[in-house]
Amino acid sequence: MRIGILTLTDNTNGYNYGATFQCLALQRTLERLNNEVLVFNFKSDDNGNFCYKTINYLSAVTNIREFIGVCGDLFGRLKRIRGIQEDGRNLLAPSFDKIINHKLNMTRQVSENNIAEIANELDAVVVGSDQVWSTFAKQRLVYLMDWVPEFTGIRISYAACSARKGVPRINKVKIAECINKMDAVSVRDAQTRKMVKNASGVNAKIVLDPTFLYDFKEEMEAVEITGSYILAYILGSEIKGGFKETLCKIRSKYGSLKLVVVAVPGLGKAIYEHADILLKECSPGQWLTLFSRATFVLTDSFHGVCFCLKYKRNFIACYRSVWRASRLLDLKNRFGLNRNIVSSLKEAVQNRCFENELDYKDIDIFIEKEREISEEFLRKALTNRMV
Repeated sequence: MRIGILTLTDNTNGYNYGATFQCLALQRTLERLNNEVLVFNFKSDDNGNFCYKTINYLSAVTNIREFIGVCGDLFGRLKRIRGIQEDGRNLLAPSFDKIINHKLNMTRQVSENNIAEIANELDAVVVGSDQVWSTFAKQRLVYLMDWVPEFTGIRISYAACSARKGVPRINKVKIAECINKMDAVSVRDAQTRKMVKNASGVNAKIVLDPTFLYDFKEEMEAVEITGSYILAYILGSEIKGGFKETLCKIRSKYGSLKLVVVAVPGLGKAIYEHADILLKECSPGQWLTLFSRATFVLTDSFHGVCFCLKYKRNFIACYRSVWRASRLLDLKNRFGLNRNIVSSLKEAVQNRCFENELDYKDIDIFIEKEREISEEFLRKALTNRMV
């Protein structure tokens, strides 16, 4: 069977470790199920009407907290774009392009206007994973297969995710129609499942992020860092209570370890001043190795937590706003990580996060069970059986 993957591949605003690895993992998983797999090299050329997009974006807001959250997200995007511009050329580009161009089976570049030309040469299209359903503010809903001409193959979403609780009221009818045209619908977390149910009436299945379905042994690269270390992978602002104080708590348990910080252009600069080693050119392969060898990990990233779980690392994952924390909170609830995913240093101390190491026995059992469920979803979906 010939299958296309449609996920977030536009690196205009910077490269992303998690987005790249989840795409590669999904490709490898589908290939292991004896399929020929292509990844849509999708780059949007729809600038659209700014007023329409703004109204559409805000029409999904139901309360003041969500309004503040949406405004914060918009400000954050602008801040990152400025940060990337200030940092100059993206030092990560060559190492990411090595994976994107040599390991991902990319199609020629397509946009909203011609994606259907390639799609209709395929037997199935899988949309996801990652936050492909976080914004439906455009007139053409590409990540819901709202294409012209209409796609005639099997339509699947795998671990699709939305950072929003609701959908724009302006596009609600079209969104419902597109979701109901899908042959199999799965999502990555409880909030997205609820959003899909409210928007379309469809009961989506929760599955694992694709990164749990592939081992990445071939992608690991050597790092020159020796000895034990704390790894920091931060994309947002400082943890409530402060990075300095948090690092003191970690070192009180694990000793005076050096802090290795992975720099991401335009993001997480509050942690830089505490770094003993600041990596501005960390390749994806080195990123994997750093996670696998870290004594302790400090992160605020969904995929940062995923790779801590894959490599059985002790960690603390922090979030500042409940508005943006749905993915982390879902991991907290589903994997039983109440001690390790927190909103502040105070909460981490109260949970004795720094005193007790994670017992991975039950976590590993849960991951293996969910991995079997997730792969079975894909097998059934690809035989055009409703899941």
